[in-house]
Amino acid sequence: MDPRFPELFALLQQIIFFALLVVCAYTDVARDKVYNWATLPALVGGLALWFIPFGLSGRFYQALGGMFLGGGIFALFFLFRAVGGGDVKLMAAIGALMGLEFVLNSLLVIAVIGAVMALVVLVVRRSLRRGLKSSAKMLVTLRRKKTGGEERPLTIPYGVAITTGSVITWAFLMFSGHLATVATMARAIPR
Repeated sequence: MDPRFPELFALLQQIIFFALLVVCAYTDVARDKVYNWATLPALVGGLALWFIPFGLSGRFYQALGGMFLGGGIFALFFLFRAVGGGDVKLMAAIGALMGLEFVLNSLLVIAVIGAVMALVVLVVRRSLRRGLKSSAKMLVTLRRKKTGGEERPLTIPYGVAITTGSVITWAFLMFSGHLATVATMARAIPR
């Protein structure tokens, strides 16, 4: 394999990753949607970037694991209407691009950012008590209260929490020397 090949793939991986984050954060804030046209090509591209240089090896399975773990955990939240379907696909695409280790490192960061965003929204809307009561009831009953026409549900653009948490995780892993890219994985293969 040409030694420049993995570096090119790593560059593509990072470009697709950051383009995905910027586009999805913008559309989630501006239109309250994370679009399939952004997430699905990134998901397929992420898997391809791990498959082409490594084939069906453990490194490709790291990408599959990241996709299934990220998408799977958010799919559970989707079942309770805590996040939207676009958020599920966004997290699956991030997992496919960045791998299982990245997803494992990012989940707590994303959850903390999402919680802070939710608290800010509740305070700004002067609905802190209602929001905390609704969240506690959902945790106890494992059901989200259906809102009639009287109150609009309190929502946040969770794609922003996902993208912000992903950037923070990327920076931490990058600067600590633990970011797994296509290039770092290729260098780890014994020749």
